[in-house]
Amino acid sequence: RADGTTLPHFAKPRSLCAIPKNISMLRIILLSILPLSLFAQQEENWDVYMASYEKGAGSTLINMSAKTKAGDKGLPFIVITGVTFKDCNPDGFPTKHQFDELYIIADSVKNIVANSSPSLAVGTFTYQCERLEYYYVRDTNGLRTKLNKLYKRSFPSYLSYTNIKVDKSWDAYLK
Repeated sequence: RADGTTLPHFAKPRSLCAIPKNISMLRIILLSILPLSLFAQQEENWDVYMASYEKGAGSTLINMSAKTKAGDKGLPFIVITGVTFKDCNPDGFPTKHQFDELYIIADSVKNIVANSSPSLAVGTFTYQCERLEYYYVRDTNGLRTKLNKLYKRSFPSYLSYTNIKVDKSWDAYLK
């Protein structure tokens, strides 16, 4: 495909005639359900790139598979949230130890967002000792409060940032 993603290929049995009836029926049921369950699972395709900005290099991790959902009317809000961290190298990137902590923060944020509303993680941006997570969500009711409580309770040594706004055309993702 043009966007670099691949679709799963399903092999069909050539003949069910030689298989006993009870196994044939089980196989037919499994072959009917399997494609549906595979399509129901979100296959993600993440890509990373580095770029030079005014004050130095930045890193973007982007969910390329989200492109098929871009503009989804069911996810009209963008949530941009993250932290400023102190344990970074001279280029503004986190140290190994800091990366481990940032993953814990990211997992905690993901749980809050996922449990608050249907959502889709679309990317992260790391630049000058700051790490931001980007999500598109259906509903923002109470989300800012939950994120602020999370940061205050679980990560009080970090300066947190949260911006929630309407982005029906997914400009933050597409542009």
